[in-house]
Amino acid sequence: MFKFNKIIKSILVYLFILVLTFIILETISRAFFHEIGENYIHKTISENERIHKNIYRFTENFDGFKIRKSTKVYDKNTNYDRVYLIGDSVSQGYGLKYVDTFFSIAEDMINNSSLNKKRFLAIGSYNNNIFDSFDIINDNINKFSKNDYLMFQFNFNDLNFYNFEKYFTLSPSENVFLDNGKALSVNNLNKEERELILSNLDNNYYKSMPDNIIYKVLTTVRDKTRKLRATYLNRSSFLRVMQHYAGIFSRSTQGSCKDRKLDALGQYTYSFGAIGFEKESEILWKILENYFYEMNDLSKKNNINFIILISPISLLVDHHDHLNHTNLSMDCATIDAHKRLIRIFEKNNIDYIDPLDKFNSFAQASFNEKNQLNLFHNFDTNHPNYNGSYLIGLSILEYFKIK
Repeated sequence: MFKFNKIIKSILVYLFILVLTFIILETISRAFFHEIGENYIHKTISENERIHKNIYRFTENFDGFKIRKSTKVYDKNTNYDRVYLIGDSVSQGYGLKYVDTFFSIAEDMINNSSLNKKRFLAIGSYNNNIFDSFDIINDNINKFSKNDYLMFQFNFNDLNFYNFEKYFTLSPSENVFLDNGKALSVNNLNKEERELILSNLDNNYYKSMPDNIIYKVLTTVRDKTRKLRATYLNRSSFLRVMQHYAGIFSRSTQGSCKDRKLDALGQYTYSFGAIGFEKESEILWKILENYFYEMNDLSKKNNINFIILISPISLLVDHHDHLNHTNLSMDCATIDAHKRLIRIFEKNNIDYIDPLDKFNSFAQASFNEKNQLNLFHNFDTNHPNYNGSYLIGLSILEYFKIK
């Protein structure tokens, strides 16, 4: 009995030390790693209710479209032009209250001006890409009317083989087909390009990881525990800090562009033609341009306005290097993706909205004032915060003023 009590006592002492150590580490994390340790929770509550970065996001059905639910009241006697915003998590308003999203801000700016009243319908979905957006437009073309606007939000991470994988297959005649059975006839990829596509579709990411067992183990653990971390572990600042640095250690953040492989530019590898991926990037750009053309052409044939909104990323914005915690390197780029986009739009007579100049002007002005304000969420190169959303909203307003 004495021995059993001694064991219990030892267990309690160790538990006390463990809890005390955790409390101390949690306190240190909150005091010294505030930006990293923000305990953001991501959770699905129901089909139409989710939490992203502790912000509730509600969706609803609107004429068969799943849209971000507006918190505004619309006058039933007012004839609003509809702006269908089609895109990814940026068009969801990721991490933002509805009133802080760029589409809500743009809507308020327009409706408080002398312009025709508009209602923005945000059909944004996590991981949506240009193929998904084309399907939304193509499958619902009869739902849109002449005064409607289709606004496709382009993201620089749209070009990657994960997005393209489910759309490629070889037909007996060795043409590249879409999953709806329609040949990408305007593309006419040659045999070498088709073979390169197929080789990259085969576990491309893991083949392109650095040849280091530590990277592979950490990456596997990171991917397998994503939901657990987002829903529960992020409640602790200490565990959030540990995840932050584990995410860095699971990537190759130093070395040459070729040695770092996909980690050199991460999700933007193919948009910017990272060194070692030049050929693959050119193929994806070729396909992307065709889709821009098809989306614009389909809209115009049905007398519907079509616009592409370029969603800026922090890698292209001055004085935002501190958000780039995995050291993505534009020195590894062989393509100026932003300039190429503009050339494609102008070549194909596609209307576009480009907020990048406003982002850079704002960043420079706030830096000169020594009151630098971020335009993106902390340690996020992709999703604009309220400041960035305001500038995008302003860019949309200016587009409609001259339209």
